[in-house]
Amino acid sequence: MAIGLKRSFSPEDCGLTDAACPGSPVPSTEHAACSESLVFKASCASVQEEIEARIGLNMDRKKLRGNYTLLVSETGVCTKASRATSPFADPGPFTDLFGFRYLTDGSDCHVLACSESQVKSLCDFSTNFCNLFNLYCNEADGCEIVHSNLEHDPAQFDQLCDHTAKCGGYETLADQCTRR
Repeated sequence: MAIGLKRSFSPEDCGLTDAACPGSPVPSTEHAACSESLVFKASCASVQEEIEARIGLNMDRKKLRGNYTLLVSETGVCTKASRATSPFADPGPFTDLFGFRYLTDGSDCHVLACSESQVKSLCDFSTNFCNLFNLYCNEADGCEIVHSNLEHDPAQFDQLCDHTAKCGGYETLADQCTRR
């Protein structure tokens, strides 16, 4: 299922849009964001449990570790959280908000995920993508697992991840998500 997942969510669900975006005080043309859809070969309960466990354990893989904070969790529906960059990051520190929406389809779990910068930005060197990826990546990606090694189909990205030719186009590079 693509970005246009055919299910209407309540606006009250974690305070996220249908695409799982949390919103930003900065106009959409002036801040970086990334939105994706994935199909996991696992139950939504397992996917949500793994994502929220990594948030709780602050499993940031960047060289200058940031801090993940769980803001809202609705079992089987959505997760909303934040990631603040390291206080030693230059420029920074900054806080991004992100969300995940879960939809069970048989034995699979369809997930919409979106991360948005909360300050004026454009090129983010895949930061919004990494805010999400580091919470669901699996052993094949070189990630540490808490409860479940989440297998999934390749992610489908929407235009929010395309930060213009000035930034190199789509900023969805997994190699930007690890400590260097």
